[in-house]
Amino acid sequence: MRLKSLIFFCVLSFINLAAGVDYMGLKPSKLSEFTVYSKGDHVKITWKTKSRKDIIDCTIERSRDGKNFEVLKKIGDDGVNPTSMEFFEVDNEPLPGWSYYRIGQGFSNGDYAFSEIAPIFYGMDRLRKGAVIVAKNPNDPGTTKVNLAKFNQEKVLMVARDTQGVEYYIHEMLFVNGNKLSVKSTTAVPKGFYTITASSIDELLGLELIAE
Repeated sequence: MRLKSLIFFCVLSFINLAAGVDYMGLKPSKLSEFTVYSKGDHVKITWKTKSRKDIIDCTIERSRDGKNFEVLKKIGDDGVNPTSMEFFEVDNEPLPGWSYYRIGQGFSNGDYAFSEIAPIFYGMDRLRKGAVIVAKNPNDPGTTKVNLAKFNQEKVLMVARDTQGVEYYIHEMLFVNGNKLSVKSTTAVPKGFYTITASSIDELLGLELIAE
């Protein structure tokens, strides 16, 4: 485990982001994967680099509004340059409500690059029954609320990831009980906890799902 320190209960739990994104005119990131997901009372952050070559440090950054970021942890060069490397971190002191995460990479020539931004929500259990706050676009200060009850017993197409990072394609009836979202487990979708990473219903993105 390369890192440690972060938390969250609900979720744009993990977001798998494409590598090579040109962020604000900076050098494209060498990330091949960036994932943020919740488990219990903390948030896990993992990312992989295509190559460690020329990368002198990485930073985990967090923001309340998706615009102004603070550095949570900086990981320096350990002198080892494998073809790829995987990092793992946990946030044990999350901000209540929505927060935003990104990974920064510093290069030996002075360039710097950022991953795309991953939003996540902490404190779903404190929301009004049947409602959830939708993640805010950093460029749009508006916030909306969605009544999850309207999706009860609706057949939904989803991609969901388990706590080990394995993704499952699900096309099942969704059951909503308060803030709890569940589907019936099958041979293709084992019992357990998942995070919805893609869905035919946009409002479900990032929420926790239980296969029972």
